[in-house]
Amino acid sequence: MTTEPSARRFAAACAASLLVPVLAGAALFGLSGSGITAGIVFLFLIFGLPIALLHLLVLALPAYAVLRHYWPLSWWAASLGGFVVGAIPIGLMSLASSPLSIDPPMIGGLLGLSGGLAFWAVLAMKKGGPSPDRP
Repeated sequence: MTTEPSARRFAAACAASLLVPVLAGAALFGLSGSGITAGIVFLFLIFGLPIALLHLLVLALPAYAVLRHYWPLSWWAASLGGFVVGAIPIGLMSLASSPLSIDPPMIGGLLGLSGGLAFWAVLAMKKGGPSPDRP
């Protein structure tokens, strides 16, 4: 028997799935350029959060609502779901653009994977912190 997460924990998991990929994207961008600055993080928050929110509302939450009854949420299911949620929209948008030197679906998928793992990590936490006996 699985227990449903509280509304507060679910909201925290959604917030983590928004913030982690945006901050990871800022870190990747900063590491590939002149370094991570407050300005880069601020720009990623301003422009990245609305994009991440659309991914969450349009793709991730409906998929979670449908699949949670058939497929238990595990770290690998959250990773796979996050990867797909991040890769598909960017992959479709990149079809209409000129070729880039980077692979946008792969980067979007990896950022989505980080969001899926953040979502799972918050939902998997037990009261009082992580448990060492949990896989």
